[in-house]
Amino acid sequence: MQDKPQYITKIYDFSSSGWGVGRKADYRVSLIRGAVIGDTVEFTVLTDSHTLTNGIVSKIIEPSPDRIKHPCVHYDDGCAGSLLGSYDYHKGIEWKRNNLREVLRRIGKIENPNIEDIITGERIWGYRNRIELQIFRTEDVVDMGYKSDRKQLPICDCLLAMNSIRQVLPSLKKALATIKPKPSGLSGRMLLRDNGHGQCVGVLFIARQQEKEWRLWIGGLKELFAGWQMRTMFSLDHRFTDSVLVDSAGDAAIYRDISGKEIMIDTMCFSQTNDEIEVKMRELVLKELSPDGRLLELYGGYGHIGLAFGFEHNLKRYPIKPAVEKPPNNDAPGEENRTVVEEAVKIFITDVNKEAIKIARRYINKYNLSGGSAPLDAAVAARRFLLQDTPQYVIADPPRSGLSREVIRCLNEVKVKKLIYISCHPAVLARDLDLLKEYEPKRFIPFDMFPQTAEMETVCILERR
Repeated sequence: MQDKPQYITKIYDFSSSGWGVGRKADYRVSLIRGAVIGDTVEFTVLTDSHTLTNGIVSKIIEPSPDRIKHPCVHYDDGCAGSLLGSYDYHKGIEWKRNNLREVLRRIGKIENPNIEDIITGERIWGYRNRIELQIFRTEDVVDMGYKSDRKQLPICDCLLAMNSIRQVLPSLKKALATIKPKPSGLSGRMLLRDNGHGQCVGVLFIARQQEKEWRLWIGGLKELFAGWQMRTMFSLDHRFTDSVLVDSAGDAAIYRDISGKEIMIDTMCFSQTNDEIEVKMRELVLKELSPDGRLLELYGGYGHIGLAFGFEHNLKRYPIKPAVEKPPNNDAPGEENRTVVEEAVKIFITDVNKEAIKIARRYINKYNLSGGSAPLDAAVAARRFLLQDTPQYVIADPPRSGLSREVIRCLNEVKVKKLIYISCHPAVLARDLDLLKEYEPKRFIPFDMFPQTAEMETVCILERR
């Protein structure tokens, strides 16, 4: 690293990943890990191209007035998990909101968007209900950590994780250190999740060719967790879609509270990483939905919003205006004064994950909610449910890649009464809003789902034009 060129720059912005943004003397943009807005730093070049330089801070010449001491012992070692942890939290919140505004203007062509104050939680550390570690060989033992600057960084703690997860980390590291792998080494990924009852569940993902060797050592690992799974697959890149369960112990279920009902989900099911913010976000979305129509939840997972909508209105039986009222049957005895009312609230949850949909169906049936669920790709679901049985409301919570073009086409063709788009990627949200020509974004409500990082969640409320 000493042979690589050194440069000095003033940091004026953050990138979407939380790296400081500066410029070299030739005006090329430089992304610098470890720098915050207002710093003047000397940095070492990691990669260089004609348009962009990536670097790492080698010396802080003049610190930003908003710089604070990062509390994590691994930050100076190169851990990139909490890059905004060395920046004043309230200044970071202000930057996130301003960045959303600029992205919407530049990419979404939305001038003066109605962006509300960002909603925060009480926990700005220790909020993550799950983390995923890399398992790798260092010297003659197996260790755990994160990937940083294209290399593995061993860790012993993670301040972002909830206490139930942090309490397991020292014992996990010690247990891994007792493993004596063959020269080829052992590797994998370890998913750690809080189970909703203050305990930790562990899932070890490994390549299929390593299963036999791992089985020699997993006894000391599975005892650390309230629930345990070992899963194999051909490629770790497909661990959440193509893995096969080969070993389990204890209770590996995750328990979620949805509107006062305890929901049990599979440890492989997606849920938001921040429980407190998830509740606040769900409550805000529910206030946007009137109890007099049909709801379609696209990319819904196990349907935490759709189920909550059903619980609130189908179960509590709020006084609502009936969707359809049939005239009395004067030909039937005893029916002269009876009015038959059809169900006003109906939910339908779709997702490509079959296991998540099984969970949604289980609770729809258990509580006799009006509606259903189906394991469908969002594009197929849009064609089937939007074009054939137009709902009043659609909630879309897609992955970082955003809405597919087919989903956008169907939404533009049908024009539902209200579309609620939940996004974790401001640039992708802005891109999709520019394509949703038949809808007008009325409100943007940002949520600090990921404190100490440059990421956030945004709820966009759209109405048909």
